[in-house]
Amino acid sequence: MRALKLVGIVLGGLVAVIVVLLLAARLFVNPNDYKGRIEKAVKDSTGRELAMSGEIKLSVFPWIALALGPASIGNPPGFGAEPFAAVQHVSLRVKLLPLLRGQLHIGRIQIDGLDLRLHRNAQGKGNWENFGARNAAPASPASGSETLRDLAGIVIRDSRVSYQDLVADHLNLDVGHVAPGAAVPVKLKLSLATSRGAPPIELASQFDLMLDMAKKQYRFAPLELSGTTSPKSGAATVPWNFSAPDLSLDLAAQTLSAPTFTAQLAGAHLTGNARGSKIVDAPSLMGAFKLEPMSLREFMGQLGMAPPPTRDAKALGKLAASGEFFYGGNAVGATKLDVQLDDSALRGKAAITNLDTKAISVDLVLDHIDVDRYRSPDKTPPRSTDKAAELPTDTLKALQMDGTFAIGSAKISGV
Repeated sequence: MRALKLVGIVLGGLVAVIVVLLLAARLFVNPNDYKGRIEKAVKDSTGRELAMSGEIKLSVFPWIALALGPASIGNPPGFGAEPFAAVQHVSLRVKLLPLLRGQLHIGRIQIDGLDLRLHRNAQGKGNWENFGARNAAPASPASGSETLRDLAGIVIRDSRVSYQDLVADHLNLDVGHVAPGAAVPVKLKLSLATSRGAPPIELASQFDLMLDMAKKQYRFAPLELSGTTSPKSGAATVPWNFSAPDLSLDLAAQTLSAPTFTAQLAGAHLTGNARGSKIVDAPSLMGAFKLEPMSLREFMGQLGMAPPPTRDAKALGKLAASGEFFYGGNAVGATKLDVQLDDSALRGKAAITNLDTKAISVDLVLDHIDVDRYRSPDKTPPRSTDKAAELPTDTLKALQMDGTFAIGSAKISGV
């Protein structure tokens, strides 16, 4: 018993000495004195310039806490003078006592004002490639005994991430408690612009994420996406949403599975399922879809499009569709198509068999159609001209189409 007591006293004294030393470091060492060394170390290891214009703050008990900013890190040669990434403020904390036992317990990581700019140059190389590869040595299993046991969360506020012309702005991300075997709550909000001058898509999402990093398996259950978009600049915004009760990704097997999903854009409601394979090397996707009956005329108006004038005011009043879809091997298409437009039914299959040449293959049957319903109500006969109409011969020569299109019956000009 005396031996155990002695061991306890020694260990307690050792911990006390460590705490005193850390407190002394906090009191007598100014981390800002080491900015030059830190910037040099980053330059030596990554080949990029690190600029730390803000103050570094350090505390050591009961957390090892670090806060810094503003700061930025530059691009590699050939990508311009603008920074690769910049932040206004970063803070993180690590529990001290678990670290002494070889366990890494990280507190909440907060990043404010991140501006991450991803680019590819003319040779196709990205400015993120080989980041930190200079002077990097292969990791060894014995290189450290710490294991990540816990992460309180990650918060990214008022940030921006861009890739070429794709820009995610006003980005706010909140990742909850991360621990082995536990679902991680995630909330995301951003404004996405797909190209220069394009109206932004407002996006908000929340889901629980189950992840197995060792097996590279990820499960989103449930996944909810929603927001608004504008069909064109200056047009009214249109609400949209996407929901998948269970979406799974297996990056090791390169598979994707969404047994059911629902999507909505304005008055259009779509349901279906999807599964994917080789999603990293050669993405392939297939599944089924069903578009619930809707008014095509009203939907066009919701998207800021003027419906064409028709002789029958009720034309374009109903649209519904169902079928199976596929994408992969440089082709995209649909099979088992069943499209209902007003009183007409179109069935069969259609595909773009080569996305490079836009070659088309069809096998479609239209049961019947009254073309007069869709003709312009203007009955004024067209003016005759001496100039002959020119056929778009260049377009027709470039067109690659193979298949059949059959019509059961049609009514045109009363015939």
